[in-house]
Amino acid sequence: MEKIVISIMSDILDIPADLLNIESTIENTEKWDSLNQLTIILALEEHYKITFPDEVLPTLNSIKGILKYLEQIHA
Repeated sequence: MEKIVISIMSDILDIPADLLNIESTIENTEKWDSLNQLTIILALEEHYKITFPDEVLPTLNSIKGILKYLEQIHA
């Protein structure tokens, strides 16, 4: 799951996947801005065939947060 999320984000942010990791956040990743955040959320929803509830959106500002939520719903 981590590789898929990083691949999706790499494509959207137009940066090499090896520059992204579990510690990547909106604050420490160049090109990860609010517009790209929306694009990332939409791409993840499409890929995983889910809809993120509004209340979890603030927690999805890091790869760790995204993976934590995805693991919860796929457990």
